[in-house]
Amino acid sequence: MLTLGLATAHLAVLLALPSVAGARDDDTALSARLTGSRALPDRGDRDGLVRADLRLLPGRICFWLRWSGLSPPTAAAVHQGVRGTAGPLVVSLFTAPGGLPPDIRAVHGCAPASGGAQAAIRTRPGAFHVVLHTGEHAAGAVRGHLFRARHAPVPPPQGLATTLTGATAGPGPGDTDGAARAHLRARGGLVCFQLRWRNLAQVTAIHVHQGGAGMVGQVVVALLVGALPATLDGASGCVTGLDRSLARSLRAHPERYSVNLHTTGHVDGAVRGQLGRG
Repeated sequence: MLTLGLATAHLAVLLALPSVAGARDDDTALSARLTGSRALPDRGDRDGLVRADLRLLPGRICFWLRWSGLSPPTAAAVHQGVRGTAGPLVVSLFTAPGGLPPDIRAVHGCAPASGGAQAAIRTRPGAFHVVLHTGEHAAGAVRGHLFRARHAPVPPPQGLATTLTGATAGPGPGDTDGAARAHLRARGGLVCFQLRWRNLAQVTAIHVHQGGAGMVGQVVVALLVGALPATLDGASGCVTGLDRSLARSLRAHPERYSVNLHTTGHVDGAVRGQLGRG
């Protein structure tokens, strides 16, 4: 169980992950507010809070999950069951048996979902709920029932940004089909990040490297370390303990640094982008 402290302090950054945001006011846009008091069969994590936004799309459910006050999540899923009842699993959103990297506080992704499951959820969303699991609460840390909602778009954090491509990956060759977009904010001893990617194999690490364009420099900030679930295509969070002089250098000279994303198919780097202001 974690205190709200850091996650709450940087909530504005963590909520800025673009995703299902901007969905129309129709029966494909759903949300849920997850708390530990609603978890079953036992009360879950009393400090945990989660906002889940879901969008029903052909053959899949895309999701945006943001949390605070929780240890690293190990799974998230949509279950059938009205309030006060624990029902069967309907759609697995992600599974991470060892837990997601601890610096992550929000994820985006898309999970396969049958037409029958989607039709049932669309018809009666309140009969379905989202459960998020952690290592401390394997049966469910927080839970909340779905309701129809509008997902308002939230702009990304202002600071540093880059577009990552396989053509600039180092030492190469990179993934020529893949791409990613990264936003960073460095201040004091903290770097907050937001990344989205597409057409990539399972992500295993994301680093900030020192070095100008065409150079493969040393890692100065490890944003993510550890394989992410294959259903994810975005993540955001904050890394603490940054040297303040490095934060100042990132803000003053972003072109001297790059973001490198690694995957199971490209262990040395799938896509890369030189930082700039954005």
